[in-house]
Amino acid sequence: MPDEATDSQKPGRIKWVILSSVLLIVLGGGGGAALYFTGYFSSSAEAARANGESAPSPNRVNEVLPLDPLVVNLADEGSIHYARVGVSLGVYNPHPGKTLLDENLVVPKLKDELLTVLGKRTSSELVSPEVRELLRGEIQALVNDILRDSEAEVQEVYFTEFIVQ
Repeated sequence: MPDEATDSQKPGRIKWVILSSVLLIVLGGGGGAALYFTGYFSSSAEAARANGESAPSPNRVNEVLPLDPLVVNLADEGSIHYARVGVSLGVYNPHPGKTLLDENLVVPKLKDELLTVLGKRTSSELVSPEVRELLRGEIQALVNDILRDSEAEVQEVYFTEFIVQ
């Protein structure tokens, strides 16, 4: 008799297992489709393109141009302060191995611009992390303006030394 009860319950149990498996597959597929069509799995570049924004450019630095540290008098009134700042430029060169920058011509211009930009700041401004980030963007824009005739482009600005006194 116990064998008959077990045999009669098997078809009902198998139906539930099959039904629950099908239900899981349908719900999982539907959820996956919903995530796909809402853009959950799209990359940030695709999402930016879909929103009408320009995609963020990837960091393509393939050369680093180190500059000698600069010492500059700061724009503090009533006291004398100075900063010693080391800067290296992360440059994208579309032709790796080929020299695009004549360092004898470009580096003096870069140093002059950097001294001008840094000399307009006060010591209290330069110790602020927010101002340093703004300074990175300002330096990057200035250097790319100087390099506009070249194929090289500055992607990153690295502070290798930053002393304010």
